[in-house]
Amino acid sequence: LMVNLESLNMLDLDYRMIELFRHPVDTLYSWWKGGWGKRFSNDPRAFSLTLVYNNELVPWYCAGHEEEWLPLNPMERCLHTGLDIIQRLVKQYQKAGSPDYIHILTFEDFLEQPNEELAKICSFLGTATTDLTQHFIHKQRCPQVLDIKGRERKLDEFKNSVSAELLDKLVTMSKEYETNLYGLKK
Repeated sequence: LMVNLESLNMLDLDYRMIELFRHPVDTLYSWWKGGWGKRFSNDPRAFSLTLVYNNELVPWYCAGHEEEWLPLNPMERCLHTGLDIIQRLVKQYQKAGSPDYIHILTFEDFLEQPNEELAKICSFLGTATTDLTQHFIHKQRCPQVLDIKGRERKLDEFKNSVSAELLDKLVTMSKEYETNLYGLKK
């Protein structure tokens, strides 16, 4: 939703948004494993708006990049799309001047310290946890320790299947994520 923040703000609504980031290697690997590099043209359960370009379906966020996106292999499509979306939402957030009505958190922080992150979310929303909160945290096996070696394995798979240009972009954005969440940390 934050990719379209400028348009959303034109509606002049009073809202709160929670934007959850996850390491780009983990996110884009998950997209690829979920088939999102090819599902748009053949899966009626694909939930994203599609556009027709030269008699082929492409996801809405590829508008203007269709000729670039269509010849890519499924893994490259996930990287191309995901990295573009990340860049666009970061620009939208920065353009809005780091608004107070958006709470940013990371998947990794939530995984490792769910109670602390839930306290921040509750404060942001003006709500409280319930008696069942701890049950659901435990059910999701949280807190957890991150599996960094798994991320390295995923990156190796990308190395063997994507262009050098996309791989370089992924590595650069991964470093930006790891050092300062794309420059978004306050």
